[in-house]
Amino acid sequence: MTLQVVRQSEIDPNAWGSSHWDVRAKTATIQVLDPRDYNLKGADLRLDMECTIVHELVHIQVAPLDAPDAGVREDVVNKIMVALLNRTCPN
Repeated sequence: MTLQVVRQSEIDPNAWGSSHWDVRAKTATIQVLDPRDYNLKGADLRLDMECTIVHELVHIQVAPLDAPDAGVREDVVNKIMVALLNRTCPN
């Protein structure tokens, strides 16, 4: 797996991160927003970057399930992320 810090122009303008995976090859890349492009600072920034990375890791783990409804999948991923971190996230 690869982790990349990327500028906002490289990902969806409404996202703090993204992930891309190949289930068959068992490879993945997580992109997380560069701190220069965040709307948070200090501890909140670090906490949110952690949330983003965990969120994208959960996406990769549930990828084989590939729910047909992206909204349902996003809700499941967010619930798992909160459970793993035992807290909500700033963004």
